[in-house]
Amino acid sequence: MGRPKVYYIDTRKIFIQLAFIILLVVLGIFYLRWVKVTKVQFISPEFESSWEITESDVIKRIARGVKDASEIKGAAPEDVIIMKLFSQKETKVYSFASPEVIYDIVGGRCLKPSAELHGLLNIAARELRLRSPYGELLDWDKVQQHFLPGEKVKICDLDSKKSFMAVRKGGYSHADIQPISENDSNIIREIFGGNWSWKKRAVVVRDGEVKFAAVLTGMPHLQNGESGCFDLRLPLSCDLNKDDSMACRMMYYKASGKLDEMLQEAGPSEIILLLFTAIDQRDWQSARMMLTSLEGADRDKLENLIGVSVFNLNENKYMVYQALVSVSFRDGPYNDRRNLVVRLRQDRKTGAYLAEPDFLEALFDS
Repeated sequence: MGRPKVYYIDTRKIFIQLAFIILLVVLGIFYLRWVKVTKVQFISPEFESSWEITESDVIKRIARGVKDASEIKGAAPEDVIIMKLFSQKETKVYSFASPEVIYDIVGGRCLKPSAELHGLLNIAARELRLRSPYGELLDWDKVQQHFLPGEKVKICDLDSKKSFMAVRKGGYSHADIQPISENDSNIIREIFGGNWSWKKRAVVVRDGEVKFAAVLTGMPHLQNGESGCFDLRLPLSCDLNKDDSMACRMMYYKASGKLDEMLQEAGPSEIILLLFTAIDQRDWQSARMMLTSLEGADRDKLENLIGVSVFNLNENKYMVYQALVSVSFRDGPYNDRRNLVVRLRQDRKTGAYLAEPDFLEALFDS
């Protein structure tokens, strides 16, 4: 018999192999962490809202859904929701107008989401609407079908951000609502500056999963024998130029976040009427949007004003108007008629007409 064969183990080679394997594992872990989506954010410029998702399971489902989406023909959508997928490596940005198609902004391609991703995008769109400070512009015929007498809703004043609970008590062309508690009634009074008033406020009403734009009037009255009710108005039809006052129309657009669109489409004389309407309603936020500057925009003077009405409006020369108005103040004078000269200019960027503020001194002089 020959001598047995002796095998030698090269420990250095094994060590190098193990070190290489460990290095690959570490690099793999770091790479996965580098490319792993850790946060998803949805942004809606239209609703002025955003929603950030940090739940790992939901993030995985969204990232997987985007990865598995199939490419289709199409163009970039308009009126979009932005979806951002964040990782250490990069931020991928997509947009969609409806969950049927998403658009890869960097890659310039359209993708068809899977059924799961489609559902998640639907949830995101609904969540952005609920997080928006604005409500949908719905007409009364549609809203009254589910906003029935006895229904409780949450109402938020757009400017002050104060909210209260109320119940619908009745109403035919509008809703008569009653605050649920004395505290809710006090909040309404605070919204109207501490005094009951027939002035109007832009409000957003939340009824379950629906949020709609409305106008609240701040004067309590009787309804079906119950005191302390308030008028809550919505557009009577889809055509906002019908049936409603200019003050109501302005507040509807404001509560739906579309006041800037209304102002851009308004002609010179309409802008002046809208401006005086905003001043009459003591809505300085809206009035500012129609002025070239805030010179003479003294809020104390505005709060002292009871009301202003335009009796006559004529164009003297191009972009210069003569307005005959009646103005009243808390401490007088009352129903004082004044001739005001209102000068306009057109904004080069938006095309909207704006008023020079020099007429305010004559208007607020009490």
